[in-house]
Amino acid sequence: MEKKLVSGIQSGGDFGMVTIEIYVGMSKREINDKDYIIISDCCDKIKQALINQTYELDENLKLRGEKEKQELIDLFKNHSLIFVKEIPNQYECVNGFSKHFPWLEITTTKGIFTIGWRKRVIQIDWSHSIINIEAKNIFSSEDVTMGDKYIHAWGIEKAQEYIDKLFI
Repeated sequence: MEKKLVSGIQSGGDFGMVTIEIYVGMSKREINDKDYIIISDCCDKIKQALINQTYELDENLKLRGEKEKQELIDLFKNHSLIFVKEIPNQYECVNGFSKHFPWLEITTTKGIFTIGWRKRVIQIDWSHSIINIEAKNIFSSEDVTMGDKYIHAWGIEKAQEYIDKLFI
């Protein structure tokens, strides 16, 4: 019986490189479109399970996650920080690793800020705050992605600069 490669995935990131290939041979019938979907879903689940296990075994990744969380909280230490709540990562990147690095809802006297890493930038969202100024009016000289009430900061220093400006 001939086996055919029906699904494969290669993904890399902080967890290293993962390559999965699934070969299937069937003697009674040909593989159909529904089979491809089922097998592709299985391939994704295997990849995610391997990533999850890598995270569980890698103390450095866990420490990095805790460090990044504390750095994000510290951005608000001079701005009436009231409460911090972890929320699911709002940016699901293709490597499936983002679930191990949650975002935060930071409650301050000005309202709730949602903050978290999107690959190489930190997204800062103040849409649930009493700050009614749009990003383009506060950060007009910045050449970064921004929406009505969010901005992307290239690193922790820029994030601090933007948050300080929001609290003026």
